[in-house]
Amino acid sequence: MPCLGEAAIEEADFPLRIGYEASGVVIEVGEEVNHLRLGDEVCIVPQMGLSQNGCYAEEIVVPSEYVALKPAGLTFAEGAAAWMQYLTVYGAFGEHECCRSLCRYIFLHRAVS
Repeated sequence: MPCLGEAAIEEADFPLRIGYEASGVVIEVGEEVNHLRLGDEVCIVPQMGLSQNGCYAEEIVVPSEYVALKPAGLTFAEGAAAWMQYLTVYGAFGEHECCRSLCRYIFLHRAVS
């Protein structure tokens, strides 16, 4: 895995489907999905990639492994936004061996995307 300065941005697969964050209510469930039911309030855990999302729509189809139950205390807007801060930090530090080997702890204040 390359260090931060060597990381390359992936090429987009056009037409580009934009939109990472989403939340809503389940209206249909695949046969093999066991952790979701019709009417569940959910948020989408964004997939890391330029062409894998496409959440700017009234309805979306998402692989079940990227769907989590929305915490009851969150609004739909908060549920949609909650994952990006975590994934921004994970993308910057979590996958890079050079960052893990430099120090054991990283303190981040105001981690935002």
